[in-house]
Amino acid sequence: MEAVIAAFIAAAASIACQLIIARSGAKENKKSQEATERLIIYRIDRLEQTVSEHNALISRMAAAEQKITDMERERYS
Repeated sequence: MEAVIAAFIAAAASIACQLIIARSGAKENKKSQEATERLIIYRIDRLEQTVSEHNALISRMAAAEQKITDMERERYS
């Protein structure tokens, strides 16, 4: 009977340890996931900024090319 009680105590202690380990691992994973999410959001924001700058440059270049074309037409007309 004492062996059974000792086995139950050992099993309960083992289960408690595993629960503690699992909980601490989950906390670490959550912190890591939050850091990854922040990095992804930052990189997407930077990408959006870069795309906006690129699009603005394309618009300005199109306007400049049109002005050059108009000036060439006036010059050779």
